[in-house]
Amino acid sequence: MFCHQCGAEVSEGSKFCESCGARVNQDFEYKYEEKQTGQKTNYTLSENRKNSTLAAIASFLWSGMGQVYNGNLLKGFAFFIGALIGSKIFFIPGIIIWIFGIYDAYKTANQMNSGEIPYVEHSMGQIIIFVLGTLALIVIFFIFGLAI
Repeated sequence: MFCHQCGAEVSEGSKFCESCGARVNQDFEYKYEEKQTGQKTNYTLSENRKNSTLAAIASFLWSGMGQVYNGNLLKGFAFFIGALIGSKIFFIPGIIIWIFGIYDAYKTANQMNSGEIPYVEHSMGQIIIFVLGTLALIVIFFIFGLAI
C-alpha cells in the first residue's frame, strides 16, 4: 500500500502514513465510487483533489465563488445574493453570510478530499456563468437605485 498524499509505502493496517502523517484510507481508489453500508453512503477518495485554501480565498474575494469552484453553481448564487441583499439591507447579516460562505467553501472542499461527500469537478463554463450572472445582479441593483 502507498500513501495517497506523499506516495510513501505504508504498512498494511496503518491508520496514518509514517512519512507525512496523512490519514490512510484503506479504500483509496483513483476514481469516484459509492459504497452503501446499511443506511450510510461512503465515498472513496479520488485522485482529483480540491484545494480548500483556494476555495476559501475565492469566496473571500467574490462571495459564492468558492462554492462554484466546488462544483455547485446554485449554492454559489445563493451565497452571493444572500451577502448582497444582507449587506445592503442589514449590513451585519450580509457580512455573516459572506464569512459563512468562506467557511462553507473550505469545509466542502475538505469533505470532498476526505471522501465524506462525492467529488464534483468545477467547470470554466460555470465560473463564467457565475461571474456574468453576479455582475448582472449588481447592475440590476444599481438600475433600481439599490446601490451597493
